[in-house]
Amino acid sequence: MAHTTPPPEQWSEQVFGQAELGDRRRTQRLVKIGAMLASHTGDSALAASEGDSALSEGAYRLFRNDAVDTNAIAKSGFAATAKSVTDYAELLAVEDTTTLAYTHTATKELGDMGGKAGSKNRGFHVHSVLLVAQQTECTVGLIAQQRWCRDRAKRGQRNQNKYRAYEDKESYKWQNASEQMTQRLGDNMSRLISVCDREADVYEYLMYKIEARQRYIVRACHDRRLDDEKENLFANVAQTESLGQHTLKIAQRGGVHGRTARDVRLTLHSQSATLHRPERKGGHKA
Repeated sequence: MAHTTPPPEQWSEQVFGQAELGDRRRTQRLVKIGAMLASHTGDSALAASEGDSALSEGAYRLFRNDAVDTNAIAKSGFAATAKSVTDYAELLAVEDTTTLAYTHTATKELGDMGGKAGSKNRGFHVHSVLLVAQQTECTVGLIAQQRWCRDRAKRGQRNQNKYRAYEDKESYKWQNASEQMTQRLGDNMSRLISVCDREADVYEYLMYKIEARQRYIVRACHDRRLDDEKENLFANVAQTESLGQHTLKIAQRGGVHGRTARDVRLTLHSQSATLHRPERKGGHKA
């Protein structure tokens, strides 16, 4: 089935039209702002308003309104995405974490962004899951998102994470995202394949996906021990017969010292393996 992107006004109504903001007029304004920003991707509300001061001021009033629950806005968007899932046989749930950093004076309530000691950067982290149609590469919509600030008082205490419960660690975000998706999609989770980078190579997360019978792809980060094997994971896979090669074009990014454009050739291997259950600090196993 072919899918086309609707006009910005129609798209915004589909995504935000059911947001419960306590007043229908607020929802109508949200729909109008969503259409405006969708028509000017990447622009601020001021730039997207194209000189219409009433439109830009209306947007900022909505953003500043303490009665507007941002979670209600997100909930409307997630519901719209969940409704669209049945139109697709297979979807990729592409997820990753991004940072939103700021240096201006209005950052006292924001969290630590790491970096060098004394850094004035403040901001927050956002972990998002975007559904993409596997066959057409069409973007379906956002299905889960988490936002949080890191406590500046805990800077430099990363090693203590080894002694914390899994549910209290930042790495729990991967499982939390899958739990959110399961709650919203139910049996339609069988249509999804979670696609994660190597930060998701967390044993507890891998076990959760297996036990929940959910499909996933995680880029390996750790050269893990295997049960009943002398080699670790990477050496074991490297010894298998090549299934072929594929060339990826890596785009340029950044300035002079950024990433240069290049072609990367991948050699494909396939191997079934059982990972050895790791032991955690304190003598207990994961």
